[in-house]
Amino acid sequence: MPNFHDVLAEERTKEILNHPARRPEHPSSDTHLIAGAEERKDSPIIGLALSGGGIRSATFNLGVLQGLAKFKLLEQIDYLSTVSGGGYIGSWLITWIKRASTREVQQKLGNYEAKPDTEATNPIPEPEPEEINFLRDYSNYLTPRVGIFGADTWAGIATYLRNVFLNQLILVAFLGAFLFLPWIAVLGRVWLPGFLQSVSNLAMLTGALVVFTVVMASYQVALCSRTGKPAPSIAEQPMVLLSVVLPLFLASLSMMEFLWIVRTPARIPPITPPEQDAFFWMELTAILYGAAHLLGSIPRYVVTRNLREVQKPSPWSWPGIPIFAAVAGAVGGLLVFELTRLIACWQTYTPAQAVWYAASFGPPLIVLIFLVTGGIHIGLLRLLIEPEEQEWWSRLGGWLLILSIAWVAIFSLAIFAPLGEMYLARYAATKFTLISGWILTTAGGLLAGRSKSTNGTSSSLSPALDRFASIAPYVFVVGLLAVLSIGVYEVARDPQFGWPASFSDLIAPQGLTSQVVPSLSEKYWYTIRFFSPGWLATCCIALFLISFLLAFRIEVNRFSMNLFYRDRIVRCYLGATRPEKNRHANPFTGFDPQDDQLLKNFAQQETGPANEKEKYDGPYPIFCAALNITHGERLAWQERKAESFVFTPRFCGFDFPEMHLIPGLPDGFRPT
Repeated sequence: MPNFHDVLAEERTKEILNHPARRPEHPSSDTHLIAGAEERKDSPIIGLALSGGGIRSATFNLGVLQGLAKFKLLEQIDYLSTVSGGGYIGSWLITWIKRASTREVQQKLGNYEAKPDTEATNPIPEPEPEEINFLRDYSNYLTPRVGIFGADTWAGIATYLRNVFLNQLILVAFLGAFLFLPWIAVLGRVWLPGFLQSVSNLAMLTGALVVFTVVMASYQVALCSRTGKPAPSIAEQPMVLLSVVLPLFLASLSMMEFLWIVRTPARIPPITPPEQDAFFWMELTAILYGAAHLLGSIPRYVVTRNLREVQKPSPWSWPGIPIFAAVAGAVGGLLVFELTRLIACWQTYTPAQAVWYAASFGPPLIVLIFLVTGGIHIGLLRLLIEPEEQEWWSRLGGWLLILSIAWVAIFSLAIFAPLGEMYLARYAATKFTLISGWILTTAGGLLAGRSKSTNGTSSSLSPALDRFASIAPYVFVVGLLAVLSIGVYEVARDPQFGWPASFSDLIAPQGLTSQVVPSLSEKYWYTIRFFSPGWLATCCIALFLISFLLAFRIEVNRFSMNLFYRDRIVRCYLGATRPEKNRHANPFTGFDPQDDQLLKNFAQQETGPANEKEKYDGPYPIFCAALNITHGERLAWQERKAESFVFTPRFCGFDFPEMHLIPGLPDGFRPT
């Protein structure tokens, strides 16, 4: 696979040094010895770079090319490097040369100014080449025929709306499927196996998950922080997420189900049940957390037993870790007791309402208890663990916080946003203000992002506009999710249950015997009782399948504005290089697919289509671009989010020095 030096050598030996038409003879003492080629005296290698800047840059560079042609310098150019707008006019130049020759293009491009006429007093201007006149006709290349009612204008609008619709359809289906998950997670509890509905089984499952998580975490911490060797694949982030983060979050779910069952509504029993006593929870969690870390010391010992004495953990860490874990566990037990009191408070609400509060906020609160317990444990250990181990536990806490925040966000939007809309239905002005503000903020964010007054830095021309442009996308996403959650609620209603017909139907629900008119909240929670878990699961699966099917068929690079721009740039700049008699544009669209050329046809000893067999004798083109990178291992990419990329007739790709230092990473060039 070629690297940069291979690419450069092949270009010069096959494209530059062995191309007499591109290398006119004139005296020079320069000597080139490339890739084993014989010594030869030749002129210096000359490159011309045309910078970017859209159609303005293309127009400016056209004047530069005219000046070079006037002084017969075009044929001396070996490399033509272009980017953006420079690439527009650079493509125009090399395509014209391909369809004619360098000598002919140079003659026409630099020799059509006014000439004296021996038989007349006034000079007669030379006619402007057809290839330049075509550029003038299509200088407004996106919509050549301007006007609000022009077909070009509305073709652009139709293309934009179609592409936005197709791409947003994928996003809406995917997010809609996610918003069904909270409903399924709670109402689908009826599908749980019988052993998961037992208090004792839930307690054992929670304890087993906590112990497994602590043991795996202790093992991976020792692998990363003690051995001084490259960590195995089991210690990489995906495995940590799978073997530690996921089980611990599942433990929070099973623990929440356990607490929900054992914590009955507040009452005054003759004897207080043990699970309602703070000391019961402190003893239970102290024993569980201490035993988990005691077992975790086993893999820790296995990893560190063969290390040098200076690498081994402190001997005091072996008893210290489980002892301090028991102390921290007792504090965690006190927090669990407080959570049971909160659950009892929730259970004083309407039963249909209480379970949603517990499902939305209970598991994240249990995760928070885990984090507080772990933080106290690490604080008590002080110097018994290394800073690297503290960093590992901090990263674990970060991932748990991400999951907890995501859990609360999706439940709040899916469950409580429809209820909020129900209340806003009473206040039309407030509802209108919120909707209008969301639309205007989204539109303003789009305009601010394209403004020259924003550049994403503190030194921008308008810091306030910069902040507005950065906030607007989040406002749009939250508003979109809220709208989708309301739509999901409407779809989620069991088709067999007809009440309420809509949010505006505020009559008392049928089947309620109370003479008191129920509140909006009571109606809402009453309606949810009749949701069918099977119908919810069907809708969720259907939306996931729709989103993946559409994503498989609707390719973002094809259904975006990229093709819209490309087709019109090709018509303007490459269509200009074809004589009118040879160009057969579609009478309805105005496009001719034969305007375009394959990049490989601009290499020496390559031929074009069957009707264009002329050899190419122009400069060797290099089209510079940016390879968009949204994710990668290199930290430099997360800010720049791009890497240099080139297209040439022989090779396409990119190369940077660090590539050769990463084992297994291939060089970045491929044959065109």
